[in-house]
Amino acid sequence: MAIYSVSSGIKSDVTFNVPTDLCCNCGSTTGLSPVPTKLKKTRYMVLAGTEITVTINFPYCPDCVKTAKRGPVGIASKLLMAVLLFVVALTVWSFSSSAITQAVPTGMVLPALIVLSLGVVFGIYSLFKPKGKQTSYYQPVRLKKVRQKFTGGITGYVLAFTNAAYERKFVSANQEAIAKNMVEVRPV
Repeated sequence: MAIYSVSSGIKSDVTFNVPTDLCCNCGSTTGLSPVPTKLKKTRYMVLAGTEITVTINFPYCPDCVKTAKRGPVGIASKLLMAVLLFVVALTVWSFSSSAITQAVPTGMVLPALIVLSLGVVFGIYSLFKPKGKQTSYYQPVRLKKVRQKFTGGITGYVLAFTNAAYERKFVSANQEAIAKNMVEVRPV
């Protein structure tokens, strides 16, 4: 068990225990090593946002170490990539030969390119699956929320775990921090 006072560059007195006897992704108990896991939370405000990055050493087995560096990809990022792909496809379409453009009804081009762009992006991301006993292809620990004072100091973290066994161990090891509202665990 390791006790962490998390540093994020912002004043924080939050401390909690990190269980170190099983992999936080697959639950393995062999070959574990603490790996700095950068958890990010972005708060959006109209056209801008602020990002808080918290680094915590979680235990990973050799097969899951790569997942520590893979931040989860949200729906907004996937949609942005689909929009970029749509713009590229539309540009290619507009510069294609007139024989091709005349063969396809004009009203079908935009819907077809939208469906194609969404299908390609979401299809590619559907290929990224956990391997073996892994519970996530991406980081198995998620920073759902950061509680802050009005002055900016951090008062608590809301975490989520893809591995239910690790989540139970984390909750068991942090009853005091949970009671003090320094840490909260929610479903992914």
